[in-house]
Amino acid sequence: MKTEMILKEIAAKGEITERQISLLKCRSNKVQKDLYDYASEDVRVSADLGAKGLKWLRSLLRHDGTPRKGIYLGFREIEIIKSAEPNQFTFEGFYDDGYGRRANYLPVYEICDMEYIANSRRGKIYVIG
Repeated sequence: MKTEMILKEIAAKGEITERQISLLKCRSNKVQKDLYDYASEDVRVSADLGAKGLKWLRSLLRHDGTPRKGIYLGFREIEIIKSAEPNQFTFEGFYDDGYGRRANYLPVYEICDMEYIANSRRGKIYVIG
């Protein structure tokens, strides 16, 4: 499927799936340019991706609600993770985590006014807003 068709489908539905994010990320990294259309605002993530994202966020906390070792979260972020629902996730776009001239685009998500980048390779979260 062409990138333009994917972007039109996202704009029409107002929802993005994990597969579409993965395709846009791979294609953006391949051409070294962000291909996401930022004109479409408030793009919800699909229900299954929201549930998966919330499960990952909650895995960063211990059973008593404190962050795991090496995970640095403030009180605000901990409370957001504890009280969030899967349908509150939105996709904000991509963040260039590359170095030098090499781009490495990572998806940025928002839940309850907390924007974050999930770095699954390192098992870390980067809260950016």
